[in-house]
Amino acid sequence: MAERSIKVRKIKETKSRVTIHLMTVNRKMHVAKKDYKARVKSGLYEVVNAEPEQPEEDDKKSEE
Repeated sequence: MAERSIKVRKIKETKSRVTIHLMTVNRKMHVAKKDYKARVKSGLYEVVNAEPEQPEEDDKKSEE
């Protein structure tokens, strides 16, 4: 059986959690940040509104 990915949209991200919207069932869900990143990397989650993530260190340097 072929593996499928779940289409999600990232709504909000905090220090330890990510709030996602599951597109197929129209529900919101909180996920631990490390679990979210692992699921995206493994291909379980397909992020629909994926934005290129910049390291926070670069953002702090540009502000100075």
